[in-house]
Amino acid sequence: MKPIGVIVILISIGITLAAASAATKSGSQDALGYFRTGHSRAAKGDYIGALEAFTKAVSIDPHYARAYWDRATVRAQIGDWRQALTDLNRAWEIDPNVVPPSRAYEFRGLTRRMLGDHKECIEDSSKAIEMDPRNSRAYENRGVSRMRLGDLDGARLDFDKALQYETDPARIISIYELLNQIPEVSR
Repeated sequence: MKPIGVIVILISIGITLAAASAATKSGSQDALGYFRTGHSRAAKGDYIGALEAFTKAVSIDPHYARAYWDRATVRAQIGDWRQALTDLNRAWEIDPNVVPPSRAYEFRGLTRRMLGDHKECIEDSSKAIEMDPRNSRAYENRGVSRMRLGDLDGARLDFDKALQYETDPARIISIYELLNQIPEVSR
């Protein structure tokens, strides 16, 4: 599975009114400028430049939840999953609604899965699914973790649900590839 699609979606959320409002309320127009620079650089594939810009934004305004969140997505993009988890937890600590909760649990589940923390991934993915029963990516994350922990029947059920709700052809292929990794005995 390629987590890039999740990261691109999270980055493409863009500059939200909440982020702009948060920066303005704290008097951190400079932080907002670095935040915007981070988005611009990420959109061009300059993830190191984006990471630097988001880091400057949070150094100016340590309560800028959206900048922590977006820095987490960039860290994930470059494979720095441990620091991504730290940043997204910090963003959530500052503002529990920094992004829709189902998305937040989905991303944290992905991050934990990539770190090999499969039980925690299952927990976060299950919360995402409770909040949004059509969240195909949460089913996929939970399915991979279940597969890694040996729950092949649970993994198959999750992949089937992911296929039911996923609309992106590339992701559908990826999910079928995951399904094909499950031995016939468990089917």
